[in-house]
Amino acid sequence: MKALCVYLFAIVLLASASSSRAQVGPPPYGGPSDYRGTVKIAVPYPSDFPPVRTDMPFDVLKGYIYLDSLVRSVNVPSGQCDSLIKSMGWDTLKYALKYLYEMGDYDPVAYFQELNLEPSTPAYQWTGTTFVVEAILRRAVALMKDNRIGANLVATSAIYDVNVTDTFTAIDNSKPSLNKLLHASCSILDIIKGQRFPTCGSGIATRYGKGKTPLTSLGDCVNFEYWLWWQKNIVAPDFRWNQTTENNYSDGSTWVKPGQEYIVFLNFANLGSDSTKTNVYVSVNPGFGPSTVMGVYPIRDGIVYDPNNDFGFGTGLTVADFKARLRQKIQSIVSF
Repeated sequence: MKALCVYLFAIVLLASASSSRAQVGPPPYGGPSDYRGTVKIAVPYPSDFPPVRTDMPFDVLKGYIYLDSLVRSVNVPSGQCDSLIKSMGWDTLKYALKYLYEMGDYDPVAYFQELNLEPSTPAYQWTGTTFVVEAILRRAVALMKDNRIGANLVATSAIYDVNVTDTFTAIDNSKPSLNKLLHASCSILDIIKGQRFPTCGSGIATRYGKGKTPLTSLGDCVNFEYWLWWQKNIVAPDFRWNQTTENNYSDGSTWVKPGQEYIVFLNFANLGSDSTKTNVYVSVNPGFGPSTVMGVYPIRDGIVYDPNNDFGFGTGLTVADFKARLRQKIQSIVSF
């Protein structure tokens, strides 16, 4: 009886995680063929849905199974999921966050497939996983003592300590203004979240398919990009937005520089599918909801530069102290 209650309990909490996808708007730029960025990765439609594999840890596998059971049994347009999520208390919500975090941490690509690539079959016609997951996270923001930190840790695709080995800027000539982006190549120094992430130069369509997904390792290269105008949102004493140059007032440099170490929070951005519906394409962008520095925290003289104390950990922390407190916060999410 206890096992059955736990099973049903998990299904109820993960019901919220399965409606958000149907309500997601069209991808930016009109689809992948119109995207002129520098990071465009092919994510294949999964051969099986949900995209589970036998190598997944038991909790991760349970999360997908519970979530899928809810997705196929709850009618999203009718408002059933909205009502359920709005009634969720912390005792239920904390388990939803645990499973969602572990699913995203273990394999961000499979989790992206789960949220965005439901099959077009009658069993899923009234579902929308992304919509439900976002609703869960909004409910978490309303209930969590730390406001948005915990919910955004769940939502982030990957968190790494990296050394930026190279950067370059590119221009999207189809845009009349604010058309410059920065591309960063990085070497991974430490993996905080995102155990399986696409490496530089390897499209997921060839690297990620059937069978086990390769582990991301220390020293692997990851790419990300961002439009330079995003830097206008950075709030830091030594960095000011210049509308004319899209750079820094003082020396024309960008926030992300080669040869420097950063704690980065990365996310997949859905660019849309190809014409054959074989792959969906994604970019990789930095970002973290509560961040005042675009989700990219420079490390200066061994100190993590968080000038506005975004996490409530305090300022002036060493890299080791900052990561320890970040991992403690993550542990508080997954330790139920």
